[in-house]
Amino acid sequence: EAAKIHFITDSSKTDVSKLDPSTCYIQVTAVEPFFNEGEHRFSYFEKNTNLGMFVFSTPFTLLGPAQGLVVDQCKRKTILSVKSSFPCTRKRLPVQEKHEVTLTPIQNSIEVVEQKTEAI
Repeated sequence: EAAKIHFITDSSKTDVSKLDPSTCYIQVTAVEPFFNEGEHRFSYFEKNTNLGMFVFSTPFTLLGPAQGLVVDQCKRKTILSVKSSFPCTRKRLPVQEKHEVTLTPIQNSIEVVEQKTEAI
């Protein structure tokens, strides 16, 4: 019998109770390198080697929808650690540790302004 595989491309939390136990689920999302506060990498080479922590963000509101007014917009940042570091000979590494940080609407707004300022 062929295994059923289903890809979940949404980075929001998945309700495991609603998944079919006879199907294999793979959740895929884009990640960015994560650096600890105070860790400065200046060159392109430094920013793209020896990477062991990654982050992805999921927007949400306390009212339900993922997107809302600025005063309601929260963000969940999920930080993933892998056992080795990238780049390496493997395309994927298992996640060793997962940590979530929830930003309030004001924290989210401050982060957006900081990111746009940094881009200038």
